Amino acid sequence: MKVPSWTVPALIVGLIVAGLGAARLLAIPTISIDFADGESTPHLEELVLIVDGVLCTDTARTAASTLEDLPGVFRFTAFASYNRVEISYDPNTTDRESVVAAIEGPVYDPDTGEFRFGVFSVVDQNQH
Repeated sequence: MKVPSWTVPALIVGLIVAGLGAARLLAIPTISIDFADGESTPHLEELVLIVDGVLCTDTARTAASTLEDLPGVFRFTAFASYNRVEISYDPNTTDRESVVAAIEGPVYDPDTGEFRFGVFSVVDQNQH
């Protein structure tokens, strides 16, 4: 039986498309940090942000550090390959505007002792 010449390239393209589609379904977080025990809070809200500047584990850790001192933030999870950040917070303690302002605010660089501005920029946000 003779196979048409386009069969093998079509099969390869189909497998590539399927692999890329499946990769989006199986995203593994780059980093996940718990700032507090979320079990003691009855109602947490989740804020999903697309953050320009979150590109790798180091930048994700730096973005998380901007929220360390913000009361009411319980969990920070970053998917750096998608620039996606998920933040669980207590709406009775803080609000999403404060969370966004903290991420977009200046970042302290412990190596130089200086603050860097414009490191992160929130491109899109969704409340869950």
